[in-house]
Parts: sequence; C-alpha cells; structure tokens
Amino acid sequence: MVKTVVDVAGGKVPVVVGASHAGTKPAIERAKYVEDIGGDGIMIVLPYYHVPEEDGLYLHYKRIYDSVNIGVVIYNNPDVSKIYMKPHILKKLSEETKNIVAVKENTPYIPKFSVDLLKAGLNGDYNKVREYMEKIWYLEEFVNRMSKKYGPSSTILPHPYVQSYMIYSIIKAAMDILGLKGGSVRGPLINIDDNDKKELEKILFGKLNLQKIG
Repeated sequence: MVKTVVDVAGGKVPVVVGASHAGTKPAIERAKYVEDIGGDGIMIVLPYYHVPEEDGLYLHYKRIYDSVNIGVVIYNNPDVSKIYMKPHILKKLSEETKNIVAVKENTPYIPKFSVDLLKAGLNGDYNKVREYMEKIWYLEEFVNRMSKKYGPSSTILPHPYVQSYMIYSIIKAAMDILGLKGGSVRGPLINIDDNDKKELEKILFGKLNLQKIG
C-alpha cells in the first residue's frame, strides 16, 4: 500500500510514512523500506508498550535516523505510548543529525490560538495571556463536561495522561463546524450528538471568535 501511494504521488507531493514499532530493529527495517521505495520521510511515534530509560529512548531514535538518509518526524504522543520525550532529549537528537525535520507534538490543539498564546507568554503580555486563557476555558469546560456525559472512561492511567478520548470526537466535530471536514471517529471511540455539536458551535464562534474556513 505504501509503495502504491509513493508511486502514484510520483514526487509531486512529499510522502511521509508512519514507520513506527515498539522495537528498534523492526522500526529500522520499516524505515529502510520506506527509503528504498522512494518515500520522502518517516514519522516515528514514541516506542509504545515498552517503557525505556531516557538513554534507551535516545538510542531508539538515533539508530533509526542513522540507518536512513530521508527526513524523520518525531511523533511525541504520550497518551498512547505511556512515555514522553522531554526537550533535552529532543535537543540532543536534533544537534546530532540533520535528518530530524519536524516534531509532531500531540499536546496542543487549535494551532494558531495555541501559538498566539505562547507568543503572548514569551513577550510577557500577561493581560493577553489572561484573555486567551479565559476564552479557552469555555472549550476546556465543554471537553470536561462531555467526558463526564459520555463516560466513564476505561482508562487506568493517572493524570496528566488523557482520561477520556472524547476530545477527539470534539476535535472532529469542531473541524466540521469550521469547514475542515473532520468527519466521524472510528470505533471503539464514540461521537458527540447533534445537540452537543450545536453547543460547541456557539463556543467556537461566540467565545473563541474563530472564523469559518471556506
């Protein structure tokens, strides 16, 4: 399937392939395969199932990017892998190779809003930070309420791991509302209902002042 996508793309658009595995050796084999068939890059999520030491996590990625000459995207997703790549490990990796071209960070959402909030904090504009935080509170409160409404969750993971995956149903519904075609979540996850989508729409446009796309 991956080879078919690469062939059809024909170099017109870059193809970045998920080549992850819980073990380093199989991940390297997948990475090499992507390079051999002409893929432009690979995305590697943190090694799931196992919980390595920091040196093990560092070596996992180092051995992968040492094995190929294409770009590597690190997928920092603690909620599904039980671990987190802290900044000092990422810094060490990025200083040792030119292969790492991006990081997919799973913690923020609403990209522009998140970046504007970060810039306000870095610039010391705390009035602006407070304004953004007050706006996003409406969305956070909605997420918490939906998690309780459609719960309980089956997770056994403690805070700060995500306790409920209803956030993904809300993100997809928000994308639909904004004109981005989010669609439905796949089972075993469940979607929020139409009444909740109407309330979400009011929050997005009325509280966060977002604009419809297209």
